Amino acid sequence: MNILEIQSIRVRNGALDLEVAMAADALHVTDEQARRILELLPNLAHHVCVNGAGDGSFGDELVGTELAHLLEHLIIELQGKASSQADELTGHTSWLEELEVTAPQGYALMRTTVTFANDFVALGAMNCALEIINWASEPDTGDMPDVDGMIAFLAAM
Repeated sequence: MNILEIQSIRVRNGALDLEVAMAADALHVTDEQARRILELLPNLAHHVCVNGAGDGSFGDELVGTELAHLLEHLIIELQGKASSQADELTGHTSWLEELEVTAPQGYALMRTTVTFANDFVALGAMNCALEIINWASEPDTGDMPDVDGMIAFLAAM
């Protein structure tokens, strides 16, 4: 299994529902991954993040959060940069199966839901977000993703 895989995609009226599988031994965002991600998209640190710990910023949550939660925020950020209609985008990530059940088998399974103004832009943003996560997870990877090119591609949709 790759570090993160989309197992299924459901496009519904105004939202994407993603079933996200992650390697159990690489489930959480590391300090290095967070540093690399924020180098590309510093605004992610300022996203509002509401959860059981209360209202805060995604920057407060980033290190140690699940990769599926990072995927949610990346998709929202990329859509927001690509479209002026994307001001009110939201997302939610939750467990599909308890970690105690899946971890012995080497994986974790979560559902990530993100809203969209344009389904094609959202799906494109999902693919770009996966590329960014893969890059951030491979410290020996040389070239940074071309975020400006990604955003231009998404905006043209």
